[in-house]
Amino acid sequence: MQQEQQTQANHITGVRCEVVNCAYNEGRRYCTAKEIKVGPAFAAMNGDTQCSTFKPQ
Repeated sequence: MQQEQQTQANHITGVRCEVVNCAYNEGRRYCTAKEIKVGPAFAAMNGDTQCSTFKPQ
């Protein structure tokens, strides 16, 4: 339980991440990056977007 509370304290509130092989993914659901960048600017649909913050483990 203490590990779960510590993980929650270090993640971006409201951001859920399912990318298992991202270095910023903690507990297979929390994003622990200091900030995230989503692009590209010309995206018109959710399938056009991508997380530029992704860093492989």
